[in-house]
Amino acid sequence: MTTTNFTPAYQHLLTTGMARWVPALMILLPHYEGIERALEPEEMPLNYLAEQLEQIGDTPMADRERLFFNVVATMPLFYYRVAGNGKSWNPENETFRQFEHRTGTVSIWQEWTPHLSKCEVKNWLYANLPISGDAWATA
Repeated sequence: MTTTNFTPAYQHLLTTGMARWVPALMILLPHYEGIERALEPEEMPLNYLAEQLEQIGDTPMADRERLFFNVVATMPLFYYRVAGNGKSWNPENETFRQFEHRTGTVSIWQEWTPHLSKCEVKNWLYANLPISGDAWATA
């Protein structure tokens, strides 16, 4: 799950006036690197995002960010849980690779509900903007 190339998902954000979210995604997604062994090809984050973002491209800018947060928060990736050595992984606190290294063998399974709420995903993205959200509002 490479996040260093400008894949179709990132390219779409760059060309639709939402470039400010690329750095935040490039910080969030590496937390999940390694978990792709449990994902189906269409569930891979950048594949999923590219397909979903293409559908919201013609949406008015006022609605685009709301739809973007919805698309990111509903990535199939967030429906997977990981546990190892009797502990559950929290992607906000450590990367998957760090957790796997710390606990040894891990189990990965899919749940019916996402691990992070839409609000938590939105807050995580905002927290990883290169400058604060308030600065964007005044720019």
